[in-house]
Amino acid sequence: MAEKLIKILREKGYNVVTEVTKAAAFWPAEDYHQRYYEKTKKQPYCHFRQKRF
Repeated sequence: MAEKLIKILREKGYNVVTEVTKAAAFWPAEDYHQRYYEKTKKQPYCHFRQKRF
């Protein structure tokens, strides 16, 4: 999916420099990091998806 989006953006003239690589080892975050968005009452420190294209 990411590679498809990068292709579309490049075709539209965007200079995409993001590299898609295989994921490395994953470790779950500590409990205090979980459900952050709910705990902070939706403060703007957490990113969320926005339709831009």
